[in-house]
Amino acid sequence: MQQRQAALEGRGEYVVPLGNLSSRRRLSDTEAKLSEFFFGTVPEPPLGFVKPVALAARGNELVICDSALNAVFAFSGGKLSQLPLRPVPQKPVGIAVARDGRLAVADAGAAAVHVYQADGSSQSTLTLKDNFRPADAVFVGGDVWVSNAAGNCIEVFDAATGSHQRRIGARGNQRGQFGVPLGMAAGPGDAVSIVDMLNIRVQVFDAGGKWQQMIGRSGDRVGSFGRPKDVAVGPDGTVFVVDAASQRVHAFTSDGKALLGFGEPDGGAGALSMPAGICVAPLNVVESSRLPTGVRADYLIAVAEQLDEPGVRLYAWCSTAANEAVRLASQRRVSKTRVAAASVRNPHWDASRCNDCHQMQGPRALPIADDRVDQTCLNCHDGEKASLEPHPIGRLAQHDDIHTPTDWPLNDGRLSCITCHDIQRHCEPNATRPTVNSALLRHHDPDQPMAFCTKCHVPTDDWRLSPHDQIAADGSLRTNTCTFCHVGEPNNNRSGRRLGNAELRADSSDVCLTCHTKHWDYSPEGHVERPTTSKIRARMAERADGISAYTSAGYQNSVLPLTNQKVTCYTCHNPHAPGLFPTGSQLGSYATDETDRAIDLRLNRDDLCLSCHLK
Repeated sequence: MQQRQAALEGRGEYVVPLGNLSSRRRLSDTEAKLSEFFFGTVPEPPLGFVKPVALAARGNELVICDSALNAVFAFSGGKLSQLPLRPVPQKPVGIAVARDGRLAVADAGAAAVHVYQADGSSQSTLTLKDNFRPADAVFVGGDVWVSNAAGNCIEVFDAATGSHQRRIGARGNQRGQFGVPLGMAAGPGDAVSIVDMLNIRVQVFDAGGKWQQMIGRSGDRVGSFGRPKDVAVGPDGTVFVVDAASQRVHAFTSDGKALLGFGEPDGGAGALSMPAGICVAPLNVVESSRLPTGVRADYLIAVAEQLDEPGVRLYAWCSTAANEAVRLASQRRVSKTRVAAASVRNPHWDASRCNDCHQMQGPRALPIADDRVDQTCLNCHDGEKASLEPHPIGRLAQHDDIHTPTDWPLNDGRLSCITCHDIQRHCEPNATRPTVNSALLRHHDPDQPMAFCTKCHVPTDDWRLSPHDQIAADGSLRTNTCTFCHVGEPNNNRSGRRLGNAELRADSSDVCLTCHTKHWDYSPEGHVERPTTSKIRARMAERADGISAYTSAGYQNSVLPLTNQKVTCYTCHNPHAPGLFPTGSQLGSYATDETDRAIDLRLNRDDLCLSCHLK
């Protein structure tokens, strides 16, 4: 296990990455042949992970589900072994541990949850005849709660007999309702935290099934998610949520207040690569020598990660150990080992890489000329190699309704990248990437994001003219809004049928990304500009309810349009205002679910996914 001496700091809380428990290196073909030649046998291949997806702590060991190997492993005393479970799970995807050592394993292959005695023998099997896809389980008293991803609810079974007791929740986005529930965890007092993936939140229930609170929300800052997968709760009530979209773990207080985020791939300490399951474990799971000298940790956080080095990444949670060793560790940089969303390494928090942006004079970085600042930023921040900020640059900083603060730097009276971004802060001694306001916006208050905009903009009624608000108060078409996206005013077509080339100002999703940035995506590979297969296009046509067959010229007659056989932003989101076209038409299709309609989806989220995917 490789150890990384670094820490991430919250409001008095620290996370110290301890490395990855992964498989040992397997023998190459050459090594295997040499071993057979000299010793007459090939050593047994070492145990290792392929796709670890869920884990839990049982005493001083970790129990880990690998859905590719169809096995449950135990890690204890520095060794990995396979648990002798009977029956053998077909595809273990979730696991829970009872106080007496029993295991509950969610088996997606058998559409059941197996309850095992501590020795691995069977106690009971929990299953239903129809619409049952177990994602995780948790012991609550004498019962086992099972998250049913297919039924969008929680099924409650008697652990001893396997009989079905009751159901908690139903499909929806209100309190106590679910959109694909996944990971679960019991906390102090047997309160149960449940990941509600499609609703992008965690819901907490008491042991009787009564709703208590929601934790987290949709977004791209600490305390918000894009694709939450699993949850764990510490003995102190701290709630940890793993998000596969941002590839981070978000920590919250017991009442839902965000503390910090850690594990982000683009330069963060303890980088994660496709995280899945998470659990809290006692310190004796690993040797005390694994902790940095002087660090007094409360417990461990273990996260299953599936790419690069499939295994379990460990972190020490230090809520009370604000000692000098951790403080110094928090100031050290960790070399970047993975990049997820970006295709270039982040130079902003690496003191050895000043020459990526600056010309150097010996050890000294020379200032960048004012007229070269923006181009230097855009060498990377082009939306492909690194994220692209949507705000325009090169515009006059002072106007009738725009008054840029006088102490914000400009380029010849015009907006520059560094007008809003105080990028020099990363050059400060011992600078580390902040978990909040990582873009280094000037005078930014994360609790009042719009206050940042009004530093320059005069907040009049029309200061934020939206090209998507195409209908005036009297019901007429605001033609000036059309030319934001289209070359000219389109034909005044109110039928709702696509008539041909929309003559957009930019190709495909680029017209959207001129103003918007890409949001967290359910798919790790992303959807924007992703080519579709013939099978997906056939499924889209089949589910289009006979509106028309897709054509190679742009699929203009479908509810979900493609461009050049690729998914675009406007494949899923409708850029036109409700009421502009007839409801349900090709151009006027909107989600009926209130939450999905609020983000302008053309169909309800689950129907949208099923338009292309089988499940």
